[in-house]
Amino acid sequence: MFDSLRARVRADDPYARVTGTVLILIGLTVFLVVIFTLLPVLRDPVAAHDRWFPEKQEEPAAHVQEDEPTGPAAGFRWVAEARFEESDEGGGGQQVYTARFEDISDEGDATIVRWTWNLGDGTDAYGPYLEHEYEAPGDYRVGLEVEDEDGLTSRTDGRLYMPEDGREEGEVIPDVELLDLSGIEASVDDLVGTLTDSIRTFIIVSLFSLAAMILTLVAWRVTRAGVMLLRPVAALPSKRQPEPSPPPAPHF
Repeated sequence: MFDSLRARVRADDPYARVTGTVLILIGLTVFLVVIFTLLPVLRDPVAAHDRWFPEKQEEPAAHVQEDEPTGPAAGFRWVAEARFEESDEGGGGQQVYTARFEDISDEGDATIVRWTWNLGDGTDAYGPYLEHEYEAPGDYRVGLEVEDEDGLTSRTDGRLYMPEDGREEGEVIPDVELLDLSGIEASVDDLVGTLTDSIRTFIIVSLFSLAAMILTLVAWRVTRAGVMLLRPVAALPSKRQPEPSPPPAPHF
């Protein structure tokens, strides 16, 4: 390439100097593009990423829907005991079957204000704590319904075993909500978003670094070509002509 440029200058090409000036201007322009456009991106790729990929702003909802109140979850604990009680008149007694109940319900957004028990033998009772006497041992299906200040109710049923002698106890655990994984899901989403942004930033830096190197090389080559066209012919290196060899000496 430079040999052809030198040949044009030596041949006094009238367009050589115009071409050289244009090439120098093009080279300087490319240099400025690298300095003022690519280098700021390489200096702060995160800011460039945020400028080119702005986060999408969620539009405010026209109507905000309020969450529905959470109701209670019914549950209870029971203790059944069979014991022999002697008669006050003496000379006898009877087996007594007593059960004690305790409310362990989970409250929702409001306080529980009513407890309704179905004790399994046709008897209903009310209140968070109670004691009831059964006529015989065996299995009884006990139900509890609770109601809070918002009017929301919850009911649960469980098995009570009344022994013939001794003591038994158990509980009916309230139905709780499923494990809330929203926090974990949000963390995973943030991690994925961070990785995505990192990959984008890496791609931006790589592409702009490659572009900066290529454009710098192009700018240098073009500018050098323009300078070669503007240099005077005398300043250009010329190929040295080989000196003629002396004639051979005559032989006698």
